[in-house]
Amino acid sequence: MKRLGFSLVLVLMVFSLAGCLIKKPPENVKISASGIYDMHIMRLFGESNLPKGSVLNLEIKEVERDKEVYSEILKVSNKGSFSWSDYNPNPTKEYSINLTFDPSKQSKEIQKKYGNNGENIKKDKFAGVITKNGKVIIQKSTTLQKLGHYVVASNFILSSNMNE
Repeated sequence: MKRLGFSLVLVLMVFSLAGCLIKKPPENVKISASGIYDMHIMRLFGESNLPKGSVLNLEIKEVERDKEVYSEILKVSNKGSFSWSDYNPNPTKEYSINLTFDPSKQSKEIQKKYGNNGENIKKDKFAGVITKNGKVIIQKSTTLQKLGHYVVASNFILSSNMNE
């Protein structure tokens, strides 16, 4: 009886160690975002394959002064969609917009899928995957030109920065 108990414990230990060695396949993360910018408001909307409750960091900087003028946390809804509109930009300024998915800032449930530092994210520059301070993140960005006398509104698309 002792021998059977010992054998059972030994078999369970082998299976648990084998389970630890099985590596999870990398996850593809897809984020697409676009928006509208006019004299009064900036709107951003997008889609992703991220689970509901994932958070994206939106950062808007004034290009000339390299100064952050707006930062917001966006929550991903049911089917991976997200949206934002709230900012009354100065149309005489040029802005850069960054939208970032950082696995280290997600809930434990979402970190199980992507890893605490993004180690389970498929490394693909075309998807906006970059490594920053040892963490794998997804970043989409664009620059908005100044609006002027002839251009009173502009559409924009956030894309991957291929220079990273």
